[in-house]
Amino acid sequence: MRRPVLTITLLFALGACGPSTELYDFDGDGSLDSEDCSPTDPLIYPGASDSFGDGIDQDCDGSDGVDLDGDGYASLLSGGNDCVDNDPAVHPADDDGDGFSPCAGDCNDS
Repeated sequence: MRRPVLTITLLFALGACGPSTELYDFDGDGSLDSEDCSPTDPLIYPGASDSFGDGIDQDCDGSDGVDLDGDGYASLLSGGNDCVDNDPAVHPADDDGDGFSPCAGDCNDS
């Protein structure tokens, strides 16, 4: 009688969907699947080197290139178009219609 109880308890502990994937690194890139934006590709993981212009976000930061301030725009140094990549409030989408961008010296783009 104890064996069926143990089996039921084990299935309950694993849950209906099986074991949690939070502790796994399926692609072996050193990043847990729960933190990896592409858990099946070993070349894509948080902290990876990101090449701008290839259409792939290798470092899982939401942009194609290095985005130090996390505003979704890659820095000029990595091939992007964010001239101020240490301030998330300043990025290429800022445009107050005066014809000057933050990169062109607009001191008040609001």
